[in-house]
Amino acid sequence: KAFQQICQSNGIISVFVRFHPILSPLFDAYMQYGCLIRHGETVSIDLTLTEEEMWCQIRYNHRSGIKKLRSLVHSVGIDSEWVFFENFLQIYWQTMERCQADDYYFFSAEYFTQLREALGEHLHLCIVQMDEQVACAGLFTEFNGIVQHHLSGTRNDFMKRYPSKLMFDYMRRWAKERGNKFFHLGGGVGGRADSLFQFKAGFSKVRHSFYTWRFITDK
Repeated sequence: KAFQQICQSNGIISVFVRFHPILSPLFDAYMQYGCLIRHGETVSIDLTLTEEEMWCQIRYNHRSGIKKLRSLVHSVGIDSEWVFFENFLQIYWQTMERCQADDYYFFSAEYFTQLREALGEHLHLCIVQMDEQVACAGLFTEFNGIVQHHLSGTRNDFMKRYPSKLMFDYMRRWAKERGNKFFHLGGGVGGRADSLFQFKAGFSKVRHSFYTWRFITDK
């Protein structure tokens, strides 16, 4: 009620909220006001588990794929100097074109530059190099014990090798070594249980519900 009064006094007539799947609030309160909608599930890796326990939760075909990728000549790591930022942009846009994504997902170079400026040391660029090329790259945030997968892509020429498996495998170990508790991979497009969700689900058995809340403060 206090929130509603504050909104009304500031001329705010409607509110749309995306709840973080891991930092879920007490939903009973939100169900009494407005409209609470569950969109689907997301996936996270419990970093408090041992390396062996985390590895056992990874789906068999992911494990075999990671082992095969590890046997190839490659490099994977955090690009702390953002040397490969332009490569990331090209790969990300190429991925969106390949997936025939909505225009909304074709974020501009300016968006990513502003994201870097806003988040600073909390934003990390991970790259996977194979055959002397950047095969895969992704952006990850790190706040208060939660490492979050934001956006990533794979170069067309490397699609059949699935270098993103190597990236997520590296990031889970990197996140654990830094003392984080969760590695949140996210879910499918729009919360759907699509192929993207199924790919992420192969890394862990931990699931979270993704909710949004809509509230008209002044009808």
